[in-house]
Amino acid sequence: MNIKTFKLINGEELIADIKSLDTTHIHAENVVVLQVMAHPETGRPIQSFCNWPALAKQDQVMIIPLTAVMSYPADVHEELERQYLSSVTGLELPPATPKILLG
Repeated sequence: MNIKTFKLINGEELIADIKSLDTTHIHAENVVVLQVMAHPETGRPIQSFCNWPALAKQDQVMIIPLTAVMSYPADVHEELERQYLSSVTGLELPPATPKILLG
């Protein structure tokens, strides 16, 4: 899987499995939009995913024109990638383990 994030010109930030990228389009599967919402109990901001487009069938490749993209696809943080994979596959993944840097 090639999980990337990119921002559209309308302000939506998408996370997807990029299948291919050419000079005019991004071909992406399992596209979700990243949203920040208030936790119902604490009121603190939390990240959540929503299907994009909202009524699209899962596992289909969406073709997004580069003219609609504001930022080139970038790697996502490890924890966000794990949350995305858990969301689109339904698998419960353990949290990322902290890394020990030797110096």
